Amino acid sequence: MKTMNSHLHKTRDLLHQSLDLMGNIKVGVSNTSSNLEGTSAMYDNYEEKLKKTELYSKVLKKKEEENARKIKISFWFLIGAAIFVLLRRILYPSFYRNLFKIF
Repeated sequence: MKTMNSHLHKTRDLLHQSLDLMGNIKVGVSNTSSNLEGTSAMYDNYEEKLKKTELYSKVLKKKEEENARKIKISFWFLIGAAIFVLLRRILYPSFYRNLFKIF
């Protein structure tokens, strides 16, 4: 009977140890859950910021393309004006003298 009682006491002690370990595990799991919720909130925040950044980058890309187009148009207008001036000087050197005689 003594051995049976000692086994029961050992079993009871082991069950108490198991309960303590389960309590520790419960605390660890709840901490992990709160950490995961915090991480999820951070990722949601970053996702929102990434969407805003993507929108801004699209707007900047459109503006960059528009500016590049304006620069090309300005360059070709300048080249055209320079060609016009050179051809007018070569083909009609007295253009302004004749023009001022009219007025």
